[in-house]
Amino acid sequence: MNRKSQPAALVIGSGNSLVLDSSRICSEGFLSLEKLITDLLFTLKRPELCTSIFTAVRELIQNATKASLKRIIFEEIQIDPASKMDYTSGLQTFKKIIHSEDVMQYRSRISQNRFRYSVQFDYLNGALIVQVKSVFLLFLQEEFNIREKFRYIQSAKNLMEFYKEHSDLSEGSGMGIALIHILLQNSGVNPRNFVIYNDFQKQCTISRFIVPMEHGYVSPREEFLVLLDSCNLERDCLRNQIRSGERTLKSLSDAVA
Repeated sequence: MNRKSQPAALVIGSGNSLVLDSSRICSEGFLSLEKLITDLLFTLKRPELCTSIFTAVRELIQNATKASLKRIIFEEIQIDPASKMDYTSGLQTFKKIIHSEDVMQYRSRISQNRFRYSVQFDYLNGALIVQVKSVFLLFLQEEFNIREKFRYIQSAKNLMEFYKEHSDLSEGSGMGIALIHILLQNSGVNPRNFVIYNDFQKQCTISRFIVPMEHGYVSPREEFLVLLDSCNLERDCLRNQIRSGERTLKSLSDAVA
């Protein structure tokens, strides 16, 4: 049976990006997304990855949705996220709303609000690149918490250990990051291919993971380390040059971030 759908052909055959915005995801739900991922992975002859990749993408979308809702609520109740006291107070209100029936009225406003997001699929240089882009930057406290989750999951053996030792109920348990890390690892994908960062040039947040499909694939991290060895720059300086567009990584040069 030929599983190569038109969307799959768009991504794999021509090198184009396939982008789904938050309004389409909110209206169509996850079933169409699951079908798209299934078609992509069957076309790439990696159907065994369907469940893991779909679950990872779903987690990223749920994280982006919560981040959008948080900003809508913070703006409505006039929270200054740079103030630790304000931020803590805003989180308490945010958690009450997302666990109440009122959350639906806020959720419907994401696609109409500037706090929207999109999901993008690229096939580039022998790898499937999946990224969720939110059109806003991480708050400082969010960025700190995400860095901590990535650091903790490196030493955790499984989700249960991570939850028991490092869950943080002030922001959320962080289980989404841990789950994606473990899903990729169990699928034979280097979990270091999963990153979340601020793109200051484009004023957005990027959550991205890369699944190599061909032997010999060189990841952005590996390419970065080679470049770091060959130039006389500090790590952060090189990273800023890449994100500003002054330098490029071949592994990502054709993907719209």
